[in-house]
Parts: sequence; structure tokens; C-alpha cells
Amino acid sequence: MKFLVTIRNRPPTAGVVGAVTYGATAARALRQAGTQAARTQDDSWVEISNRSKTWYHDQEQAGRVEAGYMFPEGGGIMVVNVGSFEDLHDLMFSNPGSINLEHEVRPLLDFDAGMDKLAASFAAGVGTAFARASAIQ
Repeated sequence: MKFLVTIRNRPPTAGVVGAVTYGATAARALRQAGTQAARTQDDSWVEISNRSKTWYHDQEQAGRVEAGYMFPEGGGIMVVNVGSFEDLHDLMFSNPGSINLEHEVRPLLDFDAGMDKLAASFAAGVGTAFARASAIQ
């Protein structure tokens, strides 16, 4: 089963996740105060980034991630190939940075198989109403 996974930074929330999500902001505030704790926070983000990069390459080599791209502003997309929804869940949450991320998942069809199904639905008259409704918009 192939999926397109869009990855975004998690929005601010209260509690631990919010603290992790906005660790860089907290680090800047601490740096302005001149404390050593800011360096520790920055180091943890570097570690998470490096571990996530290693995770990505391990999954790519294992064939679970077929392609991945980052957006310039952060986040990105991956095409993953797993056996089940449970495998997808396990894969997404095995990423060391997953606590900071939201995933939007869309199943993918093989292009030729999808086009064959679309043509069959039109041949059966099922797709005609959809085509008319799409043309009106």
C-alpha cells in the first residue's frame, strides 16, 4: 500500500508538546538572558534533526520510504510503501521527531489502475453525473 504523507510542524499546544514544539523559541529567550541552558536546547534540536535524517535513510534503504522532499519553509512530503495502516502508523511514529509533527496521509493508486477504474465507472454511467457536476463548478 502506497501513501502520500504530508508532514508539518505541530501547531502550539499547552503542555509538554507545546514546550517541545517551541523549544527553539524558548532557546532564543534563554540565550538573550545569557544562560547556558539555551545551548543545551539547541543541541537537542540538532540531535533530533540528525536522528530523523538517519531514520529517513534507514527507511529508504529498507524500501518503506520511496521518496521524500522538504518544503523550504519546513515540513515536507514522503511517498511510503507499507503493508497495512498499522505498519504506516508504526513507521510514522518511529521517526525520532514525530512528537513535533503532524501527518496528513492520502492513499495512492497506481496511475494506470486508477485510470482504468475511472474509465470503467464512466462506461457504467456512474462517472457521468460526477463529470457534469465538475463541469458546472
